[in-house]
Amino acid sequence: MYDLIIVGAGPAGIFTALELLRRSCNPHKILLVEKGKPVEKRHCPKDKTGVCVNCKPTCAITTGFSGAGAFSDGKLSLSYQVGGELPDLIGEDFAQELIDYTDKIYLEFGADPKVEGVYEGPDIKDIRKRAIQAGLQLVDCPIRHLGTEKAQQLYLNIQNYLADAGVEMLFNTECENIILEDSVCKGVRLREKDGTRDVLAKQVVIATGRRGADWLEKLCAEHNIAHKPGTVDIGVRVECRNEVMEKINQVLYEGKLIGYNTDGVGFYTSLVEEGKINVEESTFFCFGAGGAGRAMCSVLAYHGAKKIYITDFYEPCAESLVMDINENFAPVAELVHHGDYAKIAECNVVMNASGIGMGSTIGQTPMPVEHIQPGQFYFDACYNPDKTQFLLNAEEKGCQVLNGLGMSLYQGAAQIELWTGEKAPVEAMRKELMDILAESK
Repeated sequence: MYDLIIVGAGPAGIFTALELLRRSCNPHKILLVEKGKPVEKRHCPKDKTGVCVNCKPTCAITTGFSGAGAFSDGKLSLSYQVGGELPDLIGEDFAQELIDYTDKIYLEFGADPKVEGVYEGPDIKDIRKRAIQAGLQLVDCPIRHLGTEKAQQLYLNIQNYLADAGVEMLFNTECENIILEDSVCKGVRLREKDGTRDVLAKQVVIATGRRGADWLEKLCAEHNIAHKPGTVDIGVRVECRNEVMEKINQVLYEGKLIGYNTDGVGFYTSLVEEGKINVEESTFFCFGAGGAGRAMCSVLAYHGAKKIYITDFYEPCAESLVMDINENFAPVAELVHHGDYAKIAECNVVMNASGIGMGSTIGQTPMPVEHIQPGQFYFDACYNPDKTQFLLNAEEKGCQVLNGLGMSLYQGAAQIELWTGEKAPVEAMRKELMDILAESK
């Protein structure tokens, strides 16, 4: 009987064992199970053959002690602004505290004390200013560069430390299943060379990482365990001429620029704060699936809208938005063919993001007036004119209406807070915006 079984010897499993050893006064009997090899025995045949030979049963690059990190470039990003959603879940300060704490452990086991990516001087100020002008945020990200060979030695040091502390490690051993009794995990079923065997423990931690995600999903489905996949940051590589990026490459060790679309948060804030709409209890109809419509419908789906009907003159645009929402948020979006107004009667919120009613189309509306139902809420992303024909028609039918002024205001406030980290002066901004609009009339 073990006190703890950890399945997976990637960073999550490793640090679970480390923390338990260091924070407990009593010795614990810990078993670390890994289907790959110990770090010193992880060698890729491609180094000699020049081609991947599809190693069986496991790939030496992606599995084994320390996971894929043993063969990576070994760059540790030391800022909470780089990575996934952890700051949103636990707070920025606590996330940074955990990063600093983890970094100290890496230093303890042999990481290079030198930190890259700390910038000062006029060059970095110029890059930062140009980024803001382009609607981007330059992220300051200190980086500790381990290097591939040093990373392997570092993880070997950790592996030896765990072994010396009494952690039992089973390599080339796959966890086939978990053992449940009355919905309580009592241990694991291991597959070894000689067959399977059950191993019991007081606690079990599954830390199989990205490589074991499919296995874990099947396991949860088999045992009716609620589960949800986490998001993964996806990078897009954009290549351009050196003349364009030369200054950035010369100044930044590894720069990160973040672009934000704040239309969604601006619309949602305006809808909830000014329109008093309960999104989770509402059904929506949206004219327009371009930039504004995409932001509006996506944020509604994110916040739990019951149903969203979407239509656009260019139907493939609406089809794409419906598919993206249903795949990435929840299956709440439905395509409505252009000119079909039947679904409007089901909706308590009707939105115009098509641009019809402004510029050269002033006086026009995306829908016939006879489909307006008293008691509905009508929103138009346009705010110049302050009331489009779409809103005027709805108002005449006794509906509450709201234009896009608040959306513009709150998205601007969100930008200020993103760039400065300070609370935006919303009311001062509102007054300035109203003055500008008054002068333009």
